[in-house]
Amino acid sequence: MLCRRRAADQVVRCRSDGADRDALVGSRCRLGLNGARAERIDSNELPEIEVVWVSVADGTRTPPHLEDRAARCDRRHNLIEINGDFRGYRDIVGRWIGSYRDAPGAVSAIEDVLGGWWQQAMEEVVLGVLALKGSEYWGDRAVEAALSYGSQGGPK
Repeated sequence: MLCRRRAADQVVRCRSDGADRDALVGSRCRLGLNGARAERIDSNELPEIEVVWVSVADGTRTPPHLEDRAARCDRRHNLIEINGDFRGYRDIVGRWIGSYRDAPGAVSAIEDVLGGWWQQAMEEVVLGVLALKGSEYWGDRAVEAALSYGSQGGPK
């Protein structure tokens, strides 16, 4: 297999068995070498997820609920609660606000943009794990463990 390496997340042309294929590659160009073949999934099988931001400041979160945790996934209701008070998130917001403290409207713009990025990351984790369900190593128990409250780090 002949592949040209490029920066992460770029589409490159790879030649395999004389056929050109587009491939999304990261640090290594490996297309199916010694790995299990992927199965097609119907993306319509993945649930629509409702996202709710919670915070002590607006009264939607009461400690110790989600204390020092980024989020909580409730699979029964296809719900992600994102903790707007999570220190990892607040540190990122604070860093950018500090860099643009004198720019008019910066606080609102920064919180909007970073909130969107943070929410997207949380949704992608949940949908990514759900997409693995039913594969060789991702049975119901593995998916439940990956999305459970105890697996998300933070205080026990």
